[in-house]
Amino acid sequence: MDRPRPAGCLPGQANQDWALFDAPTRNGQRIGSLELVYGHAGDESCDSAVPWFQTVDGETRTAVPSFESGYEVTALAVLERQGEWVRLALAHSTPWLLAPEDFAFEAYPALLVEKLAYATPHWSGELCRTAGGSCRTAGIDAAGSMAVVAISQVANTLWLQVEVSPDVCQTGDARVLARGWIRAYSDDGHATVWFHSRGC
Repeated sequence: MDRPRPAGCLPGQANQDWALFDAPTRNGQRIGSLELVYGHAGDESCDSAVPWFQTVDGETRTAVPSFESGYEVTALAVLERQGEWVRLALAHSTPWLLAPEDFAFEAYPALLVEKLAYATPHWSGELCRTAGGSCRTAGIDAAGSMAVVAISQVANTLWLQVEVSPDVCQTGDARVLARGWIRAYSDDGHATVWFHSRGC
């Protein structure tokens, strides 16, 4: 890979502790562990898992960036896969994890198809006539809804064919305002489209 970019999701499980390594092998150096802590107080649901990274010496414990890939399904960004190993995108490192038996992987951007999607702040605001073709500023509200209708790869770049609508959740208006192609990733490797994991 030429730069880190999310390639999929790893839903976590409760009460688990997974070893993290600096290479995709059990012979690699263990650099810490991935833990999931479920909320039981305040406004947190008991089904809401919060992932944490803990160093080998146990002295440092930091929150792991996460998101939802389904209703109350905690997911982590996966940068790369090698056999049964996955490289995770943590806040300050990209360690390797031997995927558990109940590992479920959803590839981005394929998981966007037939989802209620939206543009992330990393979208440039441009729509292209074809994948890799000429582009123009869309001139539409970036807070609207997006439907991903096709995916194409041109050279090393993934492209999404999208239909842009008003914010369906807010307005109920599903009119297609514009169609075109956008890059699946920004220049710095961030996803340009994501989806509402809980619907409207």
